[in-house]
Amino acid sequence: MIKPLPRARRIIILAVLTLGLISFNAMGQDQAAVVRDLYASVQGDAAVIRVVANAGFQYRRVNAGENKIVVDLMGAIVEKGLTKEVGGGSVVRVRASQNAVDPTPIVRVVVETSGPANAFIGLEHDNILVITIVGSGGGPPPPLTETPDRDPIGAAMKFPVIDLHCDTVTKLYQARDVGLFKGGGLEVTMPRLKAGGVTAQFFAVWIPTDKRSEAFSYANRLMDAFDWMIEANAGDLALATSEGDYRRNKGEGKVSAFLAIEGGEAIGEDIKNLDHFHARGVRYVTLTWNHHNAIADAARDKNKSHGGLSGFGEEVVRRMNELGVIVDVSHASDETVRDCLRLSSDPIIASHSCAYSLRNHYRNLKDDLIAGVCSKGGVIGVNYYDSFLTAGGAAAVADVANHIDHIVKLGGLGCAAIGSDYDGGIRPPRGLENASMHQNLAAELIRRGYSEKDVGLILEGNAARLIEKVVDR
Repeated sequence: MIKPLPRARRIIILAVLTLGLISFNAMGQDQAAVVRDLYASVQGDAAVIRVVANAGFQYRRVNAGENKIVVDLMGAIVEKGLTKEVGGGSVVRVRASQNAVDPTPIVRVVVETSGPANAFIGLEHDNILVITIVGSGGGPPPPLTETPDRDPIGAAMKFPVIDLHCDTVTKLYQARDVGLFKGGGLEVTMPRLKAGGVTAQFFAVWIPTDKRSEAFSYANRLMDAFDWMIEANAGDLALATSEGDYRRNKGEGKVSAFLAIEGGEAIGEDIKNLDHFHARGVRYVTLTWNHHNAIADAARDKNKSHGGLSGFGEEVVRRMNELGVIVDVSHASDETVRDCLRLSSDPIIASHSCAYSLRNHYRNLKDDLIAGVCSKGGVIGVNYYDSFLTAGGAAAVADVANHIDHIVKLGGLGCAAIGSDYDGGIRPPRGLENASMHQNLAAELIRRGYSEKDVGLILEGNAARLIEKVVDR
């Protein structure tokens, strides 16, 4: 028989447990992600809902009644309930409210639909929940046959476009459906690429924070999805691993799909992994994402581990030069960029970055770094994310052109390019909401006095030259 504890000891233990539970709950709420915004975009019967927090969280789908999609965000709080009236496609409204506080804070997201809906759910950049509703009735959406909202420069003057960065492969992998690329809810789809005059698209394989421990295998799984995407669209899309491939595909009327890695975590600490990825078709590597890794320090990290490139990172850059893999310094710390400029024998790129002088965001490049990239023969792909373009909220096409102007002023016409960051959780500018609308930027540049030759360099020629210089040698 087990003897009961004395009453005094039971009181002490109960007090300790109670204080521990209070402390645990307080700590959980202090460290919780805070849900800030809801966004919704609609295209026909397809809708994309984004729930944006200030930090990462986990999620789970909850069984719900008819005409509702319910997702719980674990480890998250919302200071006051958020509601977004949509009234387009099959979505009526979206709500986010606090569902629980103890022991784990949970925000419940409810999407109300006008009928049965087929939804795909995933995370972008670990702090953005994306719910893609691709049609009603449980079936796949019909292909989108869209054109830009307007044809600002005339079909005869449509400029070819090389976009240096998108995160579409992650969306396809999360949905487990490469068929989404044929049309439905994404910012980059086959119909949108063709409508926007895109002749080459770089598809990034992004390594999120929660995949760092399995980064090599995760990157390979995303590359499998990239391969399947190309196979499923073989009549319109073709792999490119060189500027020669690009010219051939363009001549055949096909969009070139280039493969890239966003986050050197995929390489880990084994240089042989870089050779493996090169063999799979990777033609640029973004050395870091938001956190330092074995290669280099990132711009977002306050505590720099290496002071720029690590010793292993220097080995990686030298091997990239040998293989013909482009060094990408978007997301990298200032010191990392300077180290790459010093060490790389090839021109380097910032595939999706803007100018710090116009928007003082840690992700943007300071003037001396822009000048350094340009003087080495590199290019800078201007990012379409409104937070990188302006501090004033929603951005417009003119804001993208402003950053291009600034880069051209510092480094000449041979340095500016575009790297939209579509499908990466961004809020694109008005008039550049998806890949079908790149020609609106061309029209703005023409309006500002750029010649047709100048615009051709910015939208295509500069990127093509760099690919030939680094990859085709």
